[in-house]
Amino acid sequence: MRYVKFHIFTMLTVSFFLAFSVQAANADNIGALVDKAGKQRMLSQKIAKAYMFMGMEIRAEKAGRQLTRSILEFNQSHNELKKLVADQEVQNMLGFLEFGKEEYTSLVKAPFSKDNAALVLDFSETMLEGSQHIVERFKWH
Repeated sequence: MRYVKFHIFTMLTVSFFLAFSVQAANADNIGALVDKAGKQRMLSQKIAKAYMFMGMEIRAEKAGRQLTRSILEFNQSHNELKKLVADQEVQNMLGFLEFGKEEYTSLVKAPFSKDNAALVLDFSETMLEGSQHIVERFKWH
């Protein structure tokens, strides 16, 4: 079931990214949006790495702290992005990404397994690609 949800999430995410337009007020706002979206790229990967390290019992305590911190930062950055963007299409896309973020977060809090690890990597890539697309879109404006 999660596998099906992930593929639906991925297809819809790509559709939203291809359709959205950016309406930014000024260059400072665009710079802040690029920074926030860029931070999301990094955090999506840190979360996956920490999950893998915990599951393989490699510096598990440190990885657990990093996982918790990265999830908090990811959520904070996501919320800041939602506040900075006025465009309704972008808001709709961020709302949809929130669903993926919630799935990703619950998955990395679940017990480690090879199946979960594969899904974590898939979700991390989707979040990375989505954040990269946002960065590129904001840089064009």
